[in-house]
Amino acid sequence: MTKVQVARFAELKGNKAGFLDTRLPGGAKENLKLIGRGSSENPLPPAISGDHRYVMNWVRIPPGGGSRMHSHPTQEVFIPVEGAMTIYWIDADAQEHAISAQPRDCVSVEGGAMRGFRNDADTEALMLTIVTGHDAGGPLIWHATVVAEENALAT
Repeated sequence: MTKVQVARFAELKGNKAGFLDTRLPGGAKENLKLIGRGSSENPLPPAISGDHRYVMNWVRIPPGGGSRMHSHPTQEVFIPVEGAMTIYWIDADAQEHAISAQPRDCVSVEGGAMRGFRNDADTEALMLTIVTGHDAGGPLIWHATVVAEENALAT
């Protein structure tokens, strides 16, 4: 028998505190896990179970929110659906770059590169993210500045 699973957007459960950066300025977001295990920082199970060899999430991003600088060992794809997003990354020469991604644009960042995103608009944005690989999404590595900010906040 063919196995079919459906994840209805209106029924998805989100996680607003699933990542180290969510308490920091610029780190507010709600992650709605669609497919794949993903990061160990977000313990919610995905809406569609099984090993698909990638992770796919909807991310709701309030004005000024996003994801601070982090990396995955594999590629990550960002597709804004509602609202524009700023996608930023650090290249091999330690230079930071940014691009404004409009709705339905697709931005892919190579594995291992530090990357992040933010909503610079005054309305909530919705973005689809895809991380490739068997254990896609993990291990999640935060930039040293993000870890230092979180440690300072915790003390």
